[in-house]
Amino acid sequence: MRKQFILAASALLISAAVTAQTSQQAQEQTRTKAKTEVRTQTQTQDQFKNQGQMTKAQKQARNEERKALKKQQKEMKMQQKELEKQQKQAEMNQERYKDQDRTATKNQGVNKAAPQKNAVKAANGPKGGKK
Repeated sequence: MRKQFILAASALLISAAVTAQTSQQAQEQTRTKAKTEVRTQTQTQDQFKNQGQMTKAQKQARNEERKALKKQQKEMKMQQKELEKQQKQAEMNQERYKDQDRTATKNQGVNKAAPQKNAVKAANGPKGGKK
C-alpha cells in the first residue's frame, strides 16, 4: 500500500508539474501574443498618425515648389503689364501718325508758290525814288 501511495503521490506531483509547466508555457505564449498585438496596434496607430503628416524634407520641397510657382506667376504678370504698356504706346503712336497724315493731307491744297512771311516783308519794303 505504501508503494501505491508513493506511486500515486509521485504521479500526482508529475502531473501537477506537467500541468504547471503547460500553464506557464500557455501564459508565456499569451503574454507574447499580447505583446505582439500591442506592438502591432502601436505600429498601426503610428502609421495612421503619421500617414497624413509630411516629413521635414517633404515640407521643404513643397514650400520651394510653391515659391517657384509664385515667382513664375509674378514674372508672367509683370510681362503681361509690360506688353499692355507697349500696346498702349503703339496705339498712341498710331493715333499720332493718323493725325499727322490728316494734317499733311489738308496742307496739300496750299499754294507752294506763295511767298513766305519774311519774303513778303522784304518785297514790300520802302520803295526808292520818291523823295
